[in-house]
Amino acid sequence: MPPSKGKKKNPSASPRPSPRTPPSRSSAAAGSGTGDGERSVDLPSVAAAAAAQFPALVPRGGDGCFAGTVAEVAPRDGSRGGRLGRLWLSEAAMVGAGMRPGCLVSVSLIWSSSDQLDAFPLVNLFEECSRFFDLDLDNDLLYGEAGKNFVVATVLPSREVRKNGIKLSWDLACVLGHPLVGRSLFISPLCTLQAPKRSDDSHILRVMKCKDLYLSLVPPNVGSSNGIESESDHHPERSTMVMETPKKGPSTPLHKKESHHFPSNSGCSMCLDPTTAISALADEKVNDLLQTSAVRWLNGRHLLKGNFVPLSVCGKLSLFVVMGAEPDSSSHDVLCEKGNTLSNAEDSTKSTETPVLFLVDGTTKVHLSDSVCTKQLDLDKLGLPSELSEYGDKRNEDSNNVPTLGGLSKESATIKGIISFSLADQIGLPRYKGILLYGPPGTGKTSLASSCAYDAGVNLFTINGPEIISHHYGESEQSLYDVFSSAKQAAPAVIFIDELDAIAPSRKDGSEELSIRMVATLLKLMDEIGPSDRVLLIAATNRPDSIDPALRRPGRLDKEIEIGVPSPGQRMDILRRLLIGVHHSLSNEEIESIALATHGFVGADLAALCNEAALSALRCYISVKENSTQQLGHPGCSFDKCNSQDTEDPSSLSSSFSQLTMSSDDVACMKGSNIKSSESYDDTNEIPLLVTIKDFDKAKTKVRPSAMREVILELPKVCWEDVGGQFSVKEQLIEAIQLPQKCPEAFERLGIRPPRGLLMIGPPGCSKTLMARAAASEAKLNFLAVKGPELFSKWVGDSEKAVRSLFAKARANAPAILFFDEIDGLAVTRGQGNDGTSVADRVLSQLLVEMDGLDQRVGVTVIAATNRPDKIDSALLRPGRFDRVLDVQPPNEADRADIFRIHIRSMPCSADMNLNELARLTEGYTGADIKLICREAAVAALDESFDIREVAMRHFKSAVSRTRPSDVKFFEELAKQFRRSLASLRKQ
Repeated sequence: MPPSKGKKKNPSASPRPSPRTPPSRSSAAAGSGTGDGERSVDLPSVAAAAAAQFPALVPRGGDGCFAGTVAEVAPRDGSRGGRLGRLWLSEAAMVGAGMRPGCLVSVSLIWSSSDQLDAFPLVNLFEECSRFFDLDLDNDLLYGEAGKNFVVATVLPSREVRKNGIKLSWDLACVLGHPLVGRSLFISPLCTLQAPKRSDDSHILRVMKCKDLYLSLVPPNVGSSNGIESESDHHPERSTMVMETPKKGPSTPLHKKESHHFPSNSGCSMCLDPTTAISALADEKVNDLLQTSAVRWLNGRHLLKGNFVPLSVCGKLSLFVVMGAEPDSSSHDVLCEKGNTLSNAEDSTKSTETPVLFLVDGTTKVHLSDSVCTKQLDLDKLGLPSELSEYGDKRNEDSNNVPTLGGLSKESATIKGIISFSLADQIGLPRYKGILLYGPPGTGKTSLASSCAYDAGVNLFTINGPEIISHHYGESEQSLYDVFSSAKQAAPAVIFIDELDAIAPSRKDGSEELSIRMVATLLKLMDEIGPSDRVLLIAATNRPDSIDPALRRPGRLDKEIEIGVPSPGQRMDILRRLLIGVHHSLSNEEIESIALATHGFVGADLAALCNEAALSALRCYISVKENSTQQLGHPGCSFDKCNSQDTEDPSSLSSSFSQLTMSSDDVACMKGSNIKSSESYDDTNEIPLLVTIKDFDKAKTKVRPSAMREVILELPKVCWEDVGGQFSVKEQLIEAIQLPQKCPEAFERLGIRPPRGLLMIGPPGCSKTLMARAAASEAKLNFLAVKGPELFSKWVGDSEKAVRSLFAKARANAPAILFFDEIDGLAVTRGQGNDGTSVADRVLSQLLVEMDGLDQRVGVTVIAATNRPDKIDSALLRPGRFDRVLDVQPPNEADRADIFRIHIRSMPCSADMNLNELARLTEGYTGADIKLICREAAVAALDESFDIREVAMRHFKSAVSRTRPSDVKFFEELAKQFRRSLASLRKQ
């Protein structure tokens, strides 16, 4: 039933007219379903006027077009359907217009004023949104673009919508300026059931996949206290409207008061202030986070140049405008691929003059900028101190003179040399056809190849392995041919293939046909590269063993360069490059300490560490600014509180840490915090927010290095003071582990290398494991501990693979200590099995191979402990594997007194405690036995009285009488026999 049969609208319920709102704006009906006495829209006239200016979006004569009124705005629920730009019509309206569910339509606002209808019937959305949201936007920007009048949406049927009524999704209403209920809309289908062919087929609306989308922030008026304050004087109903919707969708009937359909400003404001917005977009790290979020939000949207896009910045919704887009050159028109027909035309003879509709998908790269802001706002208007702009300019100048990559100077020089003489004009120089870069993810392989090609001044063609794989037969091979052909035409050129293992995997029985064709095509193309072509191929992979061996021979990938996990010196170089763009207060010593403490961090991990440290400083800054605003005059700001806040939402931390400033009042309430003032700033002026060493300490607890994610590592918190006695063994461990770390130049000067393997033998309970952990802790090395039998598996080959993987992880996390406890269970003497080569023999063979290969990657020390040295295979005992054998004896009397002293440090003892007497009473006891005695003494004291406050000497004597010493004579005899056999073995 048409709504005209219902109750007519009460004129008093209409919004009060304003100079910017025509009097009949909210009461004009746009369709035949309007009430009696209300003027209806002349649909053919509107369509004709719109088609004359935008023939690609509106068919002449209004075929399939529809005019209706806004009935409802769906709530912003955050779901995918709420951000795809949708509208709902009644089933009768869709059938009458010939629209099918899910088809694309263009949506625009119709002027309510008769004078404006006579001029051009469709509303300029720039003017509409600028009035409603109080935006500072130049109306002449993007002059003549269709996106300033039209928005593309998906139409769906709904039984809740009355005839000629229209329900809008929240994001669609937002970009239309939140039209009031009863506002007239014009809808033109881009694809209809009839798909009528028109006689005027000179224009066509092309729908292309978007490769790059360029969005610019639309700033609010600087003079306004909020985004809509200036609207409140003339439009009371809008004085509380912001870009936020209630949790429950509006369900008010068509002719109720409009203000109930919109939220209040009790929540967040519509847009950021210009200072914070520009700072957020200027920060590279924060901008990357916002761009990633924008891709997810806009995935599936169809956009025209000039359309508005609502995005979240700093937890607040802001409007961006589509300044431009770059189509994916490898894709065809999307609708043509699906077999659909655009309702507007069949030909594209003038396609260059018609708008292009861009489809955003998961592969689109969104670029966010503040170009609109910076064109209309200057630093003085924003209130930014001049020092910050000078610092930003100086930082940019410095960054242009410093290489962007750190820690790869040797590899970079090698690649640049190969590029220079391989692509030179001179004949007779040695030439390479290809270079293979391999190493863990995040080490900078892709950046290194791009940087070297840029520095060499040659053209670069990039191929991302997974991107060129297509399910259509022959398309993947053709893509490779096209790239190589283009590179030869643009010579000298470098072709860079990222993730080579994705397009050229090893050919084996049962391999996919596509993989075999791709490998054959790549081999053929590389063989066709001649000396006169001046083309070089650089490939990168983190799985070199997965690449087909035919590619790795000379004449194809001639040179293989490993880009490994950086050393401490390389990490320091990387940190220096990364900190160029950060306003920090770190000294050289602090940067060096960060480099030494970040074991296993690759370049990408260090970049994430710097980003997290900067965000940590920002969290404190934001918390302090909020507290100083809310509690002015109460200097009780707590940094511990702000550090404990939830930090999972990166969009709430979007200001640039290099641009933000703090006033002296804020600093006064943060005494003792990690924010320091700079000498270049006066105490009475704003003080810059600096990233400090404390921020990096907090960041290290959240950023885990890539090389360590698959292995449980620990940095033991045990020192030499926690190990009683064993002074001779301690001294040998310090010489073998700590001295090479503290004085590496001394070993290099003398031409020697430190021991790579240490074997500790001795009875159980004599602190062998504890001393290994203490050595790692004192030297600040990673510690990987494994029990010998843990590596055995019932599956053939898994045990050897586990040994190989363990050493690989140790080398990747160097410097590290690899500790084998109970190695006699892993490295037993070979030939003891009755079934030929047993699994133990194969594991031992793999262990021997890995220990011989330690010279390939310095920084890994193997320490093994056993109480059965007689069971260890003699091949492990030669120099070069276990260079030193440390004999750990049971503690003597002085050692026992020292062990007692360590264990009673945390126990309240009486004045009659005599450690020397206890040492005499415990002859033959090991360190583990003495620890048990201390525990039993405490238990004896509790048995005597639960209120006792001290452990007396009598309790220790009672514990000694109840504890029997371990039997170590058997193990001491084994150690003596082992020493004799080892001496005779090494004399041979």
